[in-house]
Amino acid sequence: MNITESILAEGIKEYTLKNDVGMSVSVINIGAAITGIHVPDKKGGIDNVVVAYKDIEDYIENPDYLGAVIGPLAGRVTDAKLKIRDEVYQFRGNEGQTMLHSGEYGVHNDYWNIEDVVVGKVCSIKMSCYVDGHPGHPLMNIIYTLDNENRLNIDYKITVDSDTIISPTNHTYFNLSGNDGTEDHIVNFGSKSFHPLNEQLLPLGKKHTEGIFDLSSPTALENIYNDDHLQIKIASSGFDHYFYLENKKAVLTEPNSGRRMTMTTTFPGMVFYTGNAMESKQFNKNINGKHAGVCFEAQEPPILDGLKISPERILDKRKYERKTTFEFSLI
Repeated sequence: MNITESILAEGIKEYTLKNDVGMSVSVINIGAAITGIHVPDKKGGIDNVVVAYKDIEDYIENPDYLGAVIGPLAGRVTDAKLKIRDEVYQFRGNEGQTMLHSGEYGVHNDYWNIEDVVVGKVCSIKMSCYVDGHPGHPLMNIIYTLDNENRLNIDYKITVDSDTIISPTNHTYFNLSGNDGTEDHIVNFGSKSFHPLNEQLLPLGKKHTEGIFDLSSPTALENIYNDDHLQIKIASSGFDHYFYLENKKAVLTEPNSGRRMTMTTTFPGMVFYTGNAMESKQFNKNINGKHAGVCFEAQEPPILDGLKISPERILDKRKYERKTTFEFSLI
């Protein structure tokens, strides 16, 4: 077990956590973004199984949110308005009139502080970011922990000083092939309900999963990309939908490399996003742009109406804690 620090560019530091069985995880201090997860394939070859920018300075803007922590509030908010208790907050839209991933107060390209580094039976790094403009002034703490079972734990620990709404996630794009496309990847998770989208990609009321949205049986991503369901077309040939996870678990496999990724989480569900709108940046893969990677964005359920937020979603001065784990193995 060890952790190394590298300076990649002015102001940009990368920390690499390595375990004793060949896995490593790299994160940078911008957006607490994951830039690398290196794991073996069935032949013993080591590849980076996350999509990263070739130019490290692209993380300063990070238009695709690659690898970044999203918060304080992941997802889309209609008209960029939130009503918390009796107070209405008007934010600035960053996707037309919609606020996406906390808009101007998003932490995905903020510089995070390194609070603690621990090397022992596991290795971990704790990073923090204070959000002054969001209601409640959240202090976001993220702890990445790598163990010898090839598990990466992401612990979210957030404190606030007044009523607010919180829903963080991690926006890493996974590509288990190492370098090729994602069409051969197979996804599998139990979900009885999901939220369809309107033409502006805003979530609508909960619906029962059926057809292409029933992923309780292993499904090739190529079949999803090519499906003619209206919801697949609305999302630009793929998923960008919130699914409630019955077992708090989702699995992604890639048969050619033999790699399997199993996500478990304390969140009630996730946005399964298949990279439909990835910009034409240069990535570290043979494929660039659309469908270069897919995201398992474990998070709270979407906000259907920012002016009618249910009281149980309001966080007061209590500490907010959630955990998501990504475990890597071979088929």
